Amino acid sequence: MLLLSLVFAKFFTNPFAYFAADHSELYFPWWVFINQTVRSGGFPLLNRFWFAGSLPFAAIETGVFYPPNLLFQLLFDARGNLDQAYYFFFASLMLHYLLASVAFYLLMTVGLRLRRFAALFGSLVFCCSGSFIGRFVHPLLLMNLAWVPLLYLFYLLFLRHRQLIYALGASAVLALIVAAGHPQMVYYTFLVFGFTALCASIAERVDRPLVFAFSVFIMVVGVLLVAQKVFLGVELAGNIVRVGGSAESSESLFNSLHPLYYLTLFAPYLYGRHGVGYWGSEYPWGNWENFLYIGLLPILCVPFCLFWRNRRVLAVFGSGLALSVLIALGRFSALSAFLNRRLPFASSLGYLSKITVLFHFFLVVLATVGFHELCAPDRRKRRLAAAVAGAGFLLLFVVLTAERAGRLAPNGFGPPTEVARAFAIHSVALARFLFALIVALFGVPLMLGWRGALRLVLPLYAVDLVLTVSAFNPIDASMGRASDRFGPTALTQRIQQDPGLYRVQNLTPVNLNMVAEIESTYGYHTVSTQAYSRIMGSLGPEFKGLLDLLGVKYYAVQIDLGPLGFVPFGDGLWRNPAPMDRVTFLTAFQRVPGPEDMRRRVLDKRFDPRRAVLLDDSVALPPGFRLPAEAAAARTATKVRIDDYSATRVRASLDAPSAGMLLFSELQYPGWEARLDGRPASLLPADLSFYALPVGPGPHRVEFRFRSKPLIYGLAIAGLTACLSMLLLALPRTRPFFLVPFSEWNRRTGSGSPAP
Repeated sequence: MLLLSLVFAKFFTNPFAYFAADHSELYFPWWVFINQTVRSGGFPLLNRFWFAGSLPFAAIETGVFYPPNLLFQLLFDARGNLDQAYYFFFASLMLHYLLASVAFYLLMTVGLRLRRFAALFGSLVFCCSGSFIGRFVHPLLLMNLAWVPLLYLFYLLFLRHRQLIYALGASAVLALIVAAGHPQMVYYTFLVFGFTALCASIAERVDRPLVFAFSVFIMVVGVLLVAQKVFLGVELAGNIVRVGGSAESSESLFNSLHPLYYLTLFAPYLYGRHGVGYWGSEYPWGNWENFLYIGLLPILCVPFCLFWRNRRVLAVFGSGLALSVLIALGRFSALSAFLNRRLPFASSLGYLSKITVLFHFFLVVLATVGFHELCAPDRRKRRLAAAVAGAGFLLLFVVLTAERAGRLAPNGFGPPTEVARAFAIHSVALARFLFALIVALFGVPLMLGWRGALRLVLPLYAVDLVLTVSAFNPIDASMGRASDRFGPTALTQRIQQDPGLYRVQNLTPVNLNMVAEIESTYGYHTVSTQAYSRIMGSLGPEFKGLLDLLGVKYYAVQIDLGPLGFVPFGDGLWRNPAPMDRVTFLTAFQRVPGPEDMRRRVLDKRFDPRRAVLLDDSVALPPGFRLPAEAAAARTATKVRIDDYSATRVRASLDAPSAGMLLFSELQYPGWEARLDGRPASLLPADLSFYALPVGPGPHRVEFRFRSKPLIYGLAIAGLTACLSMLLLALPRTRPFFLVPFSEWNRRTGSGSPAP
């Protein structure tokens, strides 16, 4: 807690110092939306306030299936106090830092049986440096990383004791990681854990097939326990596109880390930093995305892990480190490029640098083991210490001269400015100063003895953190208080006075719509659904027909929209006089030859959605259903009454004077279905990204509802898995199979008595 207070010292002078970047623009609005939904008795499956309701909320990295997130919502009411909501948000992050440090300490002492002082040092390094600081703006990555030590703790206990109870514990932790984590980070966690488990199985001398089989059991049960999140994620991966384009995908090897980038382990800002100037990788906004620095003393301890006698366990963590480095190399390695381009979901995965979160974990494990060995010096270790000191001196004082540091260009680009170059040179000078302190520390045993030297380790590491990590700038300037950024304004209050069902375009600040509970056509995220992406670039005021179809009633902008048909409705707010309803009855439809022609017609500035529903040629209609190609201009519009409305259900009624189409203004995504007069009816894809429902003449009751089959099936599988696991643990005849080493099942479970 003391070291964390040093790292996040700005909080004590300004509690909202870290309310910026993705915290303020993405994760805090999500936090508030989850709070409002949970406290109102609902579940955040869809979010009607965001991206025109198109992006399934539970399927993306919101953590709505993560039990601690949901339990936190019972402690505060975001509607009453947004600032208090942020305090709980910040507290949840700090608790995961503490969880990570305790979990890592237990892994080192119980799992690896290292000395307590070495374990303490390693736990502090783990939670106060590297990705755990650099990824501060991505809470779900922190939650993922916080649980990884417990995953490997349970797995090591399983290998040691051969008891399935530990395998089940590892599965439970994996399930928490899936529930909390970013989809790509979860994917990488399974990939790397599976690889390290395979290495552990191969290294086993006895029961090798069983160890491998139960390692697979751990991953399978872990997936089944949160099958709903897994199924939703797989469905989402097949229905989204990246807002930044395919160039920012793993398949395109975006943000590959050149081998020279790992020099930042010795000089953290060798390639500048966010806000100063940065050129170390393809990520354009600074090195907080790829922050690797764990401290100079820990990285110098890594070579000493080779003295550890438990080579098989050492190989497990070494293989994890090697795989994470290999994946991050991307285009700088033929093997890495081949692997990344052929991974499942490669086109949906993002930056390769996300694997550095796991790189951080494995690196700190090896550094802790190395420090453990260094705490018991002998002649060979003293010789290696001299060699490491010499190598460090050559790197920092001979190789990384000011001239060479300013010329390093791992991605083919040099320093963007002289300020960035000077900052990089300053980083090398700081590394030299810390190196001198470390050399002096290891010279202390000549005067104080080895125990006296070890007393200086933690103060020295605290100095390192204060000089490097605490000065790290992973985010932009603070946005101020949460209530100032997302609190009521004259504009939002004016919009909220309208009780109707409509959407707003261009509402700012970004994602305010979730906090103010205003349905908006936009939001901030790195992905969107395919249906939304098709219209995303055509939501300007000149696309009046598309805005009418979306039901956009208000447009927030300071320019004059009068010539485009909008009416002034206050300072910076314009009203659309005739937006379409969420469900509209039309008496005509037109066939469109193909997707390109459909796109051209809907995204035309002259597009009028009231003339006719546009259907692709491949869309089948009910037998005998006939409509004219264009609605009669003089016919009075038939009103559709909305009887009930929520994010996942719309109930409406009408009295149709003739056969027609109900145009449903929700963006296409698997799960939407319709019932007409109590019977299932087929929803047809229409108008590029929307839905239509054929109806006959006469009175009708219609219900549109979102029923996610992946969620339903996933919850059923997860519930059955959890119940079966608890049942097997409770029954006297099956409990011994979890508590008795599997190598002794035949001998000790013959009588059905449980293990002692």
